[in-house]
Amino acid sequence: MLDFDACKSVVKRGNGSYGLKPVVTAIPTVVSGAVTGVVGSAPGASVYAERNGVVVKATVADANGNFTLSPIEQSSTAGAVDVVVVPGAANGRGTGIVRSVPVVAGASTAISTTASPMSLPTSTYRRVSGTVSPASAEATLRALQLVNGGTFEIAATAAATDTGAYSFFAAAPALPVAAPVVGTYQTALPIPLQPDGAAGGKYSVQATSSAGVVTTQQVDVNTADVIQNFSF
Repeated sequence: MLDFDACKSVVKRGNGSYGLKPVVTAIPTVVSGAVTGVVGSAPGASVYAERNGVVVKATVADANGNFTLSPIEQSSTAGAVDVVVVPGAANGRGTGIVRSVPVVAGASTAISTTASPMSLPTSTYRRVSGTVSPASAEATLRALQLVNGGTFEIAATAAATDTGAYSFFAAAPALPVAAPVVGTYQTALPIPLQPDGAAGGKYSVQATSSAGVVTTQQVDVNTADVIQNFSF
């Protein structure tokens, strides 16, 4: 399967214009599986399958909170994934993380169902924005959160190629303030999720230039929106 990643392929150039930088991955379906679930009270939630904090598959929950992450490649060195659910400001819910979800070739693994949906805490959201200089660095940015069990990507965006401006996200604040709830996969549902209070509202924002140079800064959105600038 050729997987076209629209989120990473459309780049804002500024002044209302956009560019196309296609990101396409070839995935062998014969050794791939799926992860499904239902998130309560969060239609349109962003859902990521991650390995070591890197997104390998992403989708959006439908109007009823149902989602399917597929295909996810399975290999001898890449089996389980961590599933990260970020409901977004419109839903007023915080992040949920289920670790070590097995990926089985030709099969589907459920982490929640309509009868046992994933329940997430209420949360306000705040914005992290700023500029990257020089704008010609064409940086991509990730908001990472260190929680019990690892580091996970919560949001990603790209700096405008004319001004270097970025925001998580342009239309609405995108980073939850509430502590993320975290659990480990088990076949019996619902999977228990416990809040990681130490991680609430705290993020590492990582900027990567088109040349591959990486710079990271810590931000705390517990009390207010944050303006954070980067220089390469």
